[in-house]
Amino acid sequence: MGEQSVYDDLEPKIHKKIAEAVADAVPVLDVACGDGRLTGFIASGSGCKTYGIDISVSHLTEAREKAEARGVSHLVYLAAGDARKLCFLDGSFGSLIMLYSLHEIQYLPQALEEARRVLRPNGKFIVVDPVKGGKAETLWNESYYGLEEIESMLTHAGFSKLTSDFLYDDIVFVSAKKVPI
Repeated sequence: MGEQSVYDDLEPKIHKKIAEAVADAVPVLDVACGDGRLTGFIASGSGCKTYGIDISVSHLTEAREKAEARGVSHLVYLAAGDARKLCFLDGSFGSLIMLYSLHEIQYLPQALEEARRVLRPNGKFIVVDPVKGGKAETLWNESYYGLEEIESMLTHAGFSKLTSDFLYDDIVFVSAKKVPI
């Protein structure tokens, strides 16, 4: 339980850092938004339209309830869908977030192409995920990418101006931009 609580305690810090990073790049899309904690946090803090997409309908039900409880349901738009085929027009978003979901997505290159497609020129792409070889890998018995792999995939998908920062021993925050080719 001790290790799990360390990661739980990081959540407010991570949400705040993400919200600050996307504050000037709206609207925001949270891909694999889960129960909507981040989506609601961004909408309540910024007052901007925040979209969430998740493959799980039960997660979206939780996300709707959380948005209503925060009083931001008028700012939060949720949809069932797959990261590999986003239901949005080209250039719809100022920023796109993948929080703890990069390692969960099958056919990741296709999902990264979709992320790039729905971002506006100079749009921000934020990835927060555990990295290979850390405590999280053992704790949750999952496989993660190394930082170099993440950066390489983002570059290959057409993102540039990458910056990386560790928020904890094995939790990386990567920011990239969609720069017109």
